Amino acid sequence: MPKQLGDNTTSNSRYFQRGIFVDKAKIISVEDLSNYPKKPGAEIKTIGNKNFAPDLCLKIKVNTGIEMDMYVFGKFNYKVDPISGKKQEYLGWKAKHNAVQNLLFKLLGTNAVINDDDSIPQSTLNKLEGLEFYRLRYCQSREKMYEGRPSFQTWNVFERAVDGNDEILYKEFLKSAGSLKDYDPNLFDEYNDQQKADETKFKPEEDDVI
Repeated sequence: MPKQLGDNTTSNSRYFQRGIFVDKAKIISVEDLSNYPKKPGAEIKTIGNKNFAPDLCLKIKVNTGIEMDMYVFGKFNYKVDPISGKKQEYLGWKAKHNAVQNLLFKLLGTNAVINDDDSIPQSTLNKLEGLEFYRLRYCQSREKMYEGRPSFQTWNVFERAVDGNDEILYKEFLKSAGSLKDYDPNLFDEYNDQQKADETKFKPEEDDVI
């Protein structure tokens, strides 16, 4: 069946309000880029031009209407010397603000198992493939605008993509939004209103239309 011009893409993104989008993403593949402390001598994995070596990191190829790579991060917990501030004893995964742990638990529940050395087994990663989840993106502050346009940050909490969970994710975010210094709830709507106002400023005469 012929398609209308411009109808060659689909979007799984829903705009709520206050600069908040929720995407439905389907996992295509997962690569573990974590650097586990209980694996001394292992090759250090880095990402980006600055060779950042993350604690916990999953590189996930997803389809949200288009295919893209997204990175999900987490931190390790250490006993810290109170005087020097240096890391001492390794204590395990950090629970707070750990997007890797949140994603595994939300999508796999009790099937989210890890190895004795705290690494993620390939069998756990394989279980993620084909699953769908909701991710929330929020509009960042004016200081983080890119080329005059608002930029968006992915929140570190996810929900399995079943009916109603996008609303749950949105409401959970609103409870935490006050603690996010980089979130501007008004910027995206203000930007859109300005764009619409600019579009109405110029109305070409009939003779100018090609």
